[in-house]
Amino acid sequence: RGASEYISRSIVSKATATTTNLLRFGTALTGSSDGKTMSIFGSTKIVGASSPMFFSLGKGDFYGFNIIVYSTKVRIKGYNLSNTSILDLETSATINTGDWVDFHICVDTTDSAKCKVYIRNSGTTTTTLVTNDTLYLSRTDGCAIGGFIENSTTLGGQGDAEHSAIYYTQDYIDFSQESNRNLFVNQLGYPRDLTPEIEAGNIPTPLVYMKFDDPSNLGIDSSGNNNHFTVNGTVTAGADFTL
Repeated sequence: RGASEYISRSIVSKATATTTNLLRFGTALTGSSDGKTMSIFGSTKIVGASSPMFFSLGKGDFYGFNIIVYSTKVRIKGYNLSNTSILDLETSATINTGDWVDFHICVDTTDSAKCKVYIRNSGTTTTTLVTNDTLYLSRTDGCAIGGFIENSTTLGGQGDAEHSAIYYTQDYIDFSQESNRNLFVNQLGYPRDLTPEIEAGNIPTPLVYMKFDDPSNLGIDSSGNNNHFTVNGTVTAGADFTL
């Protein structure tokens, strides 16, 4: 392949109403702390008629945040140290089964105008709740990618999906600026290799950056924080995209 090409790889997560079939990190993320800001970029594809969980921090009935991808929207909920919901955002779009969807989320709980969710580089954020409070981002019970949200009392979600990239930082990135969103995707909407942008200081060094670029070890974290995930249940390598 040419020097300018990048292989965007993916994983396949087949979710059932259990705690299996996901990637899990079992303790507090290295470098994490409770705070009022965070930014997340992701790319996912719904495989069947489902509402898969994309990324969650916490487990059981206790979360820092969780992200669900529906057939019509992406939704994020966040919680404080008392497990009280303080954040509920979503944006709607037509997400057909088999379509890859990229999304950008930025949060600052001190200002609801700075809380945004975008699908495919566009969208109007529906703000149900933003409370000026601290998100519980240092949860010691870990986080998960894919699978089933182990939560009976708030936002549930399960379903089969493929995931191609995850970038998570506790820094605020103003994703209302299209130029910032375009740092993460190419003209076709597929994920860029973010390592050059991170090394150049154009985007913050993340707590988690999942490229899924080693099919023999799908939980490798490329952020430099060694927040490596382990496979719980059945998670397999998915398709590659030459960008």
